[in-house]
Amino acid sequence: MFESSETERIVAELKRVLADAEDLLKNTADKAGDAVGEARHRTERYVHDNPWQAVGIAAAIGVLVGVLLGRSRR
Repeated sequence: MFESSETERIVAELKRVLADAEDLLKNTADKAGDAVGEARHRTERYVHDNPWQAVGIAAAIGVLVGVLLGRSRR
């Protein structure tokens, strides 16, 4: 079906595409990790500067989740 040189060309092209995809995934993961780290830092700073507001927000989220879970079980 395929000649040996054509098969080698296809294999080489596939390897190049896979290497490009791997680079893209690594770069995307690095950017996502940086964004998560920055969000974590800002959250820690906010909680440190506003501890009672953070407690209130966490409590409100807990109540909201509880209400939503309670409704879904009816």
